[in-house]
Amino acid sequence: PFSDVLRALAVMNFDIRILQVDCVAPAPPLTRFAMRVFLVFALLASIGVIHIVFVLAFHSGKFRKRMPSLIGSTGTIFMSFFLSILSSLASPLQCQQHPNGFS
Repeated sequence: PFSDVLRALAVMNFDIRILQVDCVAPAPPLTRFAMRVFLVFALLASIGVIHIVFVLAFHSGKFRKRMPSLIGSTGTIFMSFFLSILSSLASPLQCQQHPNGFS
């Protein structure tokens, strides 16, 4: 039960391996990093598209009046995923030691 919760929360950590893309085509580490970074931008783009459709459909295109809701939702997403985004972007800078002790 608790392991199922942890697996479900792995999506919040931008863990691309949960989607099992390697079953279709093995991805090198650079591709996996690029997919993690792209996931952040895709999330922001989807929020923008949803906001545009919502404002056009329900508020007759008054974007300036509805801008605080877009800024608030974007801020909430960034606050929710801050550590995940930061760890994803810093992952190429985390060095791992060679098993033989060589650098």
